Amino acid sequence: MELSTTQVTGQATVRATLRTRTNLSVLHLLSACLFSKQVQDLEEENRGRALDAFWEHILAHATASVLLTVATLESYVNELFASHDTIFPGLRTDILVKLWDAYELKPILDKFDLALFLREAGSLNRGVTPTQDVALLIRLRNALTHFKPEWLDEQQEHAKLSGQLRGRFSPSAFFPKDESIFPRRWATHECTAWAVKSAINFIDEFDSQAGLLKHLEPFKSRLLYE
Repeated sequence: MELSTTQVTGQATVRATLRTRTNLSVLHLLSACLFSKQVQDLEEENRGRALDAFWEHILAHATASVLLTVATLESYVNELFASHDTIFPGLRTDILVKLWDAYELKPILDKFDLALFLREAGSLNRGVTPTQDVALLIRLRNALTHFKPEWLDEQQEHAKLSGQLRGRFSPSAFFPKDESIFPRRWATHECTAWAVKSAINFIDEFDSQAGLLKHLEPFKSRLLYE
């Protein structure tokens, strides 16, 4: 939305323009927190029960929380480049446009790396948390979004992802303990809480490394996921 007002004083004309823009990164994260809390409530309401239709609601809310948490990361890095005049001061607009054309469809973490490079702030340390957790979270999102079924006794990619997720959270108690974490036992409140917390920690650490104001700080009291 753009609002303009014009005031004429003698021979001088003064024009003031107010511009607003909707950013979704924080809204996505707040929504992810709401869905995470729903998973927690559903687990508590059905604790000790045999598997039933309630699990479909757990899966729906857990999936929404994971998808929205990753959408938070993508939205935030896109917002940084949309605000290039303040985030990357001194960089010519035409150069940034060329760089963004080449990077817009690249993986999320590559775009965060580009932002750090342009701010002369090094690069992501991908071998430690929270970047490592966020990379795994993105793999979980991708596996859900581009889901490929596998026979339980012939798992390959499902088994690989399950192994990577092991230790990040406790798998669902509604399924046999010998069942792999993916594609069903990941859907728990512990998983959604891990996902949201990982995203928050990653954004905080990125902002510190990039020398930016903490993007999420004004909303911390509302980011309740457990």
